[in-house]
Amino acid sequence: MELLDKFRYLDGDSYSEAIRSLAHHISITLSLAPDRTAISAREVSAYSDSSQMVAYHLKAIGGLPPEWTTNKFVSGLKEIGEMDIDEVVLVDEFLGTGESMEKSVAYVRELGAANGRNFRIHCAVIAGMDFGLSRLQETADSVYAEYSLKKGISGEYPTELVSEKIAIMDRLESQLSQSSSRGKLSRHNLGYKKSEALYSRHEGNTPNNVFPIFWWEKTRKGEGRDKLLICR
Repeated sequence: MELLDKFRYLDGDSYSEAIRSLAHHISITLSLAPDRTAISAREVSAYSDSSQMVAYHLKAIGGLPPEWTTNKFVSGLKEIGEMDIDEVVLVDEFLGTGESMEKSVAYVRELGAANGRNFRIHCAVIAGMDFGLSRLQETADSVYAEYSLKKGISGEYPTELVSEKIAIMDRLESQLSQSSSRGKLSRHNLGYKKSEALYSRHEGNTPNNVFPIFWWEKTRKGEGRDKLLICR
């Protein structure tokens, strides 16, 4: 119940406002020129991903001047290498450990180098864990999150209470099945790589960085659970 109070849950209006804040950051704070910039979903795989949603909503919801025409919004990274641009904005909904975005930054730099270009790369997300955002500072030219989140237990409680709270969560997780459609529970202890995330969105797919007690499908007896959130 304490963690629910700390949860960052976006309704539709809050999400739309966050998209407009990302648009303001791109066009005003960074002052990027639309004729020399591409806004791209972070994802490079064949599977649907929330980064593609954010790239589309930056185009559709508004907040960017009309000079940002449709060909400035890219659904995947592979097309960027041949574009005649100087700046790339990689967008996503949520950033956890920062590993995936870090790989995307490296991939775009390789694409640029292969085509004789030295891209400046900016990362912009709706929400991100503060430790993941800090990690990206070393590889990206700029990093922005509308919501910067602390770890739900170790980042929010006094040091003397953290061990006690972690032990309580471990006991809660012991009531869950050892595996689900997302893999082994041990891989998601306290959230993927112990991210301790407390974030989700209305009609969104919850990141696996979130504590599994909120979204794990089955109990340790193999019975289905009335989980609060969906994580696929």
